[in-house]
Amino acid sequence: FPVTIRKKIKDALAEDMVPQFEIYNVPVPIHKTISGKYKMFDAKFTQAMIKLTRILIDNPKLRSKYKNVFELAQAAQWNTFDKETQGLCKSYWAGMTMRKQLVYSNPAKLAYIGEIINIMGRERKWIVFTKSIAFAKAVQEYLGGTALYHSKMKPIEKELQLLAFEQGQFNIMVAVDALNEGYIVTGK
Repeated sequence: FPVTIRKKIKDALAEDMVPQFEIYNVPVPIHKTISGKYKMFDAKFTQAMIKLTRILIDNPKLRSKYKNVFELAQAAQWNTFDKETQGLCKSYWAGMTMRKQLVYSNPAKLAYIGEIINIMGRERKWIVFTKSIAFAKAVQEYLGGTALYHSKMKPIEKELQLLAFEQGQFNIMVAVDALNEGYIVTGK
């Protein structure tokens, strides 16, 4: 039967147990500077989810139409429910969205990204994807000596950054999802 080994991703990388192209969505602890906000939005989200679950359980008509709380909250964008349900759906979405934003821009990720790149080597080609331009700029500043690619750049700026990356002026490209549309990495 298979043997399970539990290791931190950084240790597995250092021992060449994980190829670098499979490093993504690594869980990072919430940084202390945002943990209070995260807890607040998580509580808002959880409270709304519990109350919306109760509404679905108690209302067979809604339950037959919506499979889960997510579907119900999503439907509230286009449908009008009673005031309580509508308000809970807004709280659910707001809590979930703010939690995501805090996780996407978690300052603890900066150090973690730097550690992984240092373990594997800055001489390799890296593309670090982020969810926001602001966090992409923070990653670029933290790592130093990186190319940057995002949707707010002029086409010529994007081309110059890609060219510099391809030609080896930069081994690290920090990009928002805009680059995730068919780019082929060339070079070493």
